[in-house]
Amino acid sequence: MLPTVNFPANTVIFQEGSLDKSMFIVLDGSVKIYVERKGTELELAVINKFDFFGEMALYRNRPRSAFAKVLTDCKLVVIKNQSELQQFIIENPSFAGKMMVIMGNRLAIANDLMIEKDKMMLIMKNQLANFLTEKGSFVEKKLLKEKKAVKRLRNLMARQ
Repeated sequence: MLPTVNFPANTVIFQEGSLDKSMFIVLDGSVKIYVERKGTELELAVINKFDFFGEMALYRNRPRSAFAKVLTDCKLVVIKNQSELQQFIIENPSFAGKMMVIMGNRLAIANDLMIEKDKMMLIMKNQLANFLTEKGSFVEKKLLKEKKAVKRLRNLMARQ
């Protein structure tokens, strides 16, 4: 049996950039996953009873990408490594199916976000190219007019 930990509301379980490797399963309560940008919290998800979070830390050797903060008093299972997760799955086989479905959904959402980001980047790139082309044509026309004006001035000065 894995250890459980109780966290009171408003406790930060982990911070963006931290290196801890634990995964958590919510037995009771709820947890907010968020990032902070320019002093503002941007909520990514709310994790409720019998859901899990922090699983990527078990598989990636990278800092946390978000904060986890307790919304309501929580009781959490703490899984500290892959072998503990395997043992938990052996003891709770239905969890494996649930975990696969949730991770599949999270992967689909991440994929959709990447596609949308790529679309937005393409739109912005095209708009920038159009702007620069239009601006370039404008500048080119203006330079052509200036060139003609300079030529006229030279001709006038040459006549005098």
